[in-house]
Amino acid sequence: MISLSPRFVLLAALISTTIAHVVPRGNLHRRQAALPEGFKAIDSASADEKITFRIALAQQDFAGLERALYDAATPGSEQYGQYLTKEEVKQYATPSDETVAAVTAWLSAHGLSSTSLSPSGDWISVQATVAQANQLLEADYTTFRREGSEESSVTRTLSYALPQEVQEHIVAIHPTVAFPLSERASQELIASWTSESRDFNGFPKVVSRQAEEEEEEEAPEPEEEEETPEEEEIPEEEETPEEEETSEEEEEDQVPDSCIPEPGNSTWQNGVKARAFPCRLDTYQVPRLPLADEPASGNGTGVWVSGFNNMFAHKNRTRHNIEYWRPDLVGREMFGFVGISGGLNNQLPFGNHLSGTTELASIMSTAPNTPATYMAVGIENADASEPMVWFLDQAEYLLSLDTLPEILIHRHVLPESSVDPELARVLCNLYAQLSARGVTLIYSVGGNGVGSGASCPKFDVSFPASCPYVTSVGGAEINVGQRREVPFFANSGGFSNLFSRPAYQESEVSAYLETVEEGVHEGRYNASGRATPDVSTIDWEVSVDLDSGSSRSQTALQAANFAGIIALLNEELVSAGKPRMGFLNPFLYQNADAFNDFTTGTISGCGTSGFNATAGWDPTSGIGSPRYNRLREAAGL
Repeated sequence: MISLSPRFVLLAALISTTIAHVVPRGNLHRRQAALPEGFKAIDSASADEKITFRIALAQQDFAGLERALYDAATPGSEQYGQYLTKEEVKQYATPSDETVAAVTAWLSAHGLSSTSLSPSGDWISVQATVAQANQLLEADYTTFRREGSEESSVTRTLSYALPQEVQEHIVAIHPTVAFPLSERASQELIASWTSESRDFNGFPKVVSRQAEEEEEEEAPEPEEEEETPEEEEIPEEEETPEEEETSEEEEEDQVPDSCIPEPGNSTWQNGVKARAFPCRLDTYQVPRLPLADEPASGNGTGVWVSGFNNMFAHKNRTRHNIEYWRPDLVGREMFGFVGISGGLNNQLPFGNHLSGTTELASIMSTAPNTPATYMAVGIENADASEPMVWFLDQAEYLLSLDTLPEILIHRHVLPESSVDPELARVLCNLYAQLSARGVTLIYSVGGNGVGSGASCPKFDVSFPASCPYVTSVGGAEINVGQRREVPFFANSGGFSNLFSRPAYQESEVSAYLETVEEGVHEGRYNASGRATPDVSTIDWEVSVDLDSGSSRSQTALQAANFAGIIALLNEELVSAGKPRMGFLNPFLYQNADAFNDFTTGTISGCGTSGFNATAGWDPTSGIGSPRYNRLREAAGL
């Protein structure tokens, strides 16, 4: 935790004589229209119960920070590649003296003080009793219980007020009206974060996840001898006469032989070809660079992989995967570890480590000379029902560092409709600060299509992927019969209801919207919102356990798979004396021709047909999947 800024102390002393003895009644700031589903009120919270508030203060010049970020990230700008230092970001993000004075006076009038949580002082912490909180915010803090969990309770208020003197200076206060996830929602969320193929040992099937889910629901899993993925997926020659008319460019975008199972070959290696590491590298034309004598240098600490809620990354199994898929990388340095908020990295042979292990193996095998780190965020400050607190903890910690990772990946997503709008905007602004310092933030979109459930009034997207200062990555799969990539049918693509569309994607997204038939899904999505995903990559990876001789197909690997490609590009840029990529999005949209455009596929949901793939950007796959040789050229290599 960062100590109290001297500026807060001095300003508090200067204004202490002007504090009114009677605090004016505030104006209603926020109200919950109804108690969220899954909670019931138990009783008024005990007056002596302690609450630790996080208060986000208005930043002095966020618009200036955003301009500086886009100047550094936009090719052709005089400042391209010139990202800000920690101190330069602080100058933009620090609250004004007026803001500090007003908030300090307000707190002091109630016998409270604050501690700074961020380098810029835009996040402060305040400890209060329920009695003090009720008076401070004109609130009624109540104990609520999560249905389905008799031992799980939470203290919240359904409304709060702020005096006029501080309303323009305060962006968000937590905890107030933002409730945690319900017991069911938190269980479903954690399950989605740890999803994986069901065929763990022997012969993973090379079919779509939709087919796997339908098969699990309708019938017991058949014996492996009866499963011949290649027979299901590879049509007979006469069914594909169009191959003779394929153009040169289309041939380049077809998937290579390393993705196609061989008929009659029943080995598990053949069965997983369309999901395995060689297929992905060959499809994206990624070179297999050798180990260098020294790790790639640059102003950063490599790639960091995010883990939350007791998710781990296993070093031995990471090593197994690297050595299996890239035997030329035997001896590659393993990943480092950073734990915050009680985060640990269990190295026992059991535990929830498949996703982190597979992500790290993918990145480290693709970019062999880039250091990697696993970052575990623990549950000291919040349990599985409050993932937003984990995300805030992570961003605050990273901003406190003098040397940041070059790339941060994040596969953990929430439905945007489930997050508190104020907290989401605060977190997104923290991501803007990280991006302005040159960190490449790569986040997965979720797998709920345009919305979960058979019916929903509004389409939904994923957060934090909907934040305009991160790169959102959708999933792709291999259609073996057509020898093409296609979008994952359940990508949570679409348009944000919280964030407006940034200028860098205006042209591409507007062109897509012109293709949408008038009246289709009218009122279900925000056509002026930030559009996701930005790009897509194959989101499967096969994890090999050499100890047991088994293999597992892991899903939702698209962020890691794209991060490995960008890390490799950074290696080459640094070696050529050029700045690394940093915030990607303006570069990506200016160089959409460096990506393979998906023109077939759909994402559905909410009982609707959802969105279709089309030429150019679309909600199924963004601008498409990368081609490394084209990216190199676009980056000036």
